[in-house]
Amino acid sequence: MRQAGWVAGRLRSTNVTTATRIYLARLAGISVFDPNAEPVGKIRDTVVRLGAQPPRVTGLVVDITQRRRIFVPIGRITSLDVDAVVLASGTVSLRRFEKRLGETLVLGELLDRRITMAGSDVAATVIDMAMEKSRTGDWQISRVAVRETMPGFLQRRRGQLHQLDWEDVLGLAVPDQEQGADTLIEMITEMKSADVANLLHDLPAKRRNEVAEALEDERLADVLEEMPESDQIDILKSLDRERAADVLEAMDPDDAADLLAELPEQEKEGFLKLMEPDEAAGVRRLLVHEGAPPAR
Repeated sequence: MRQAGWVAGRLRSTNVTTATRIYLARLAGISVFDPNAEPVGKIRDTVVRLGAQPPRVTGLVVDITQRRRIFVPIGRITSLDVDAVVLASGTVSLRRFEKRLGETLVLGELLDRRITMAGSDVAATVIDMAMEKSRTGDWQISRVAVRETMPGFLQRRRGQLHQLDWEDVLGLAVPDQEQGADTLIEMITEMKSADVANLLHDLPAKRRNEVAEALEDERLADVLEEMPESDQIDILKSLDRERAADVLEAMDPDDAADLLAELPEQEKEGFLKLMEPDEAAGVRRLLVHEGAPPAR
């Protein structure tokens, strides 16, 4: 309610402004409002085209309901900052967002990418990106925030932060470049499991599996319980088998049984044998109960 009141105040103002430089990772989870201060949804990602130099921001991916996301063109936005986003009109296309050829998601595909800083050959990791409005009115990626990658024996220490111009970042536009998950994991720490599940649902499979691998067992178990069965199965199969068994143990037995019931018998038995006997026994009982014929 307080945020909606803030938006209404901005709309009553005769000088509705937009921040000149906006860091895109900070937009994740920010509420989107229509001109009447009615909530539309929450931002989940930013869409850019890497072909241009610097890359052009085309719009935002907005979560309007559970597991339904739409695309909002950047030109439809009146006010844009890290408190809230206000649309120019209350009419938006409800067509489900699908990434088009040439489009890239900042959070999903660029955050945590390994890059090299031009002129130094120093390796670093992308932790955020800033966009600014050009003289032509387009929003463009202007700055890239990176953290130096420390040598092997010093990897537990946090490297130095740098703010780089786009042209000083090498390797970011290379497809299938190595990508970690530390920054995204830090971003979702305070998010509800259902929100994390929604975020992971639309990530590329490789990226989704990287994030799942980095989550702690209990956290991943909670997130899996909020995901569609197809996503649950894909993530479970991407994990090391012993790790997958640990995650199954951390899940609610009913949810674990429902997930295992979707697997071929041999795979199901393989996971059950890797689980702790007591945990496996409870899940087996549920599986037997689910597979039993209906009572006459």
